[in-house]
Amino acid sequence: FFASGVLQPTGMAIPVGCSTPEAKKRFAEGDVAAVSISAYASFAQSYDANKDGNVTREEYSQVWVGQFDYLDGRGVPDGKLTRAEWASGYFPDFDKNVDGSVDKDEWMASRMSEFDAIDTNHDGVANASEWGPKK
Repeated sequence: FFASGVLQPTGMAIPVGCSTPEAKKRFAEGDVAAVSISAYASFAQSYDANKDGNVTREEYSQVWVGQFDYLDGRGVPDGKLTRAEWASGYFPDFDKNVDGSVDKDEWMASRMSEFDAIDTNHDGVANASEWGPKK
């Protein structure tokens, strides 16, 4: 997702709170509890456009639409990512229809499922109270 406010070229950044290989692996597998609460500040820095301390579904979406467009523009801007445009080990996870490319719908569906995992009360807003290990 994020790392010190910088999206990684792989499309899957490692959060600041994931300092061990095990935490990175758990996070990559969708376990957001692997990230400490202190990492929320980095998440908010990357996604909280209006700097109100909350990340809305729309703010999160806008970042990932921009990242898709950036990656797509590195090759032929055709609304699809090829492996040449996005050389990531996560490519197969995003290419849901297994056609050898990731279109914006596939990209956004995966990205928004990440947001949904963070937004534990499903109100469309992620904030620090929803971050970190769950009881």
